Amino acid sequence: MVTNKLIEKATIKNGNLISNTNNDILKMAVVNRYENKPPAIAFIKNFGLKAGAIASSVGHDSHNIIVVGASDEAICSAVNLIIENKGGICAVSDSKEKIVPLPVAGIMSDKDATTIGKAYAN
Repeated sequence: MVTNKLIEKATIKNGNLISNTNNDILKMAVVNRYENKPPAIAFIKNFGLKAGAIASSVGHDSHNIIVVGASDEAICSAVNLIIENKGGICAVSDSKEKIVPLPVAGIMSDKDATTIGKAYAN
């Protein structure tokens, strides 16, 4: 990953900053799993996601929830799916939700490696 400072015109809808999939600028957030704090919001360019969102509770060193999405609705769905499963790695779209649950501290599974490998492949 290459990090550069980039200045782009923000896309605003109903007073909110939103993702701009036409220019491949997506909203991302870090949601604190340990304290009741507002999420940290940023934007990422050239990620390549056109719809839906992906999220994970595995993120060294803090293991907070990190999410990238094409819409605020997809971002919220992905974060809620991680929370409902007490951790995991997920992808959501308009019609599907897929998750590999990681209920042990939000970073490990209580299933065997074969089961997790199959779930991750799906």
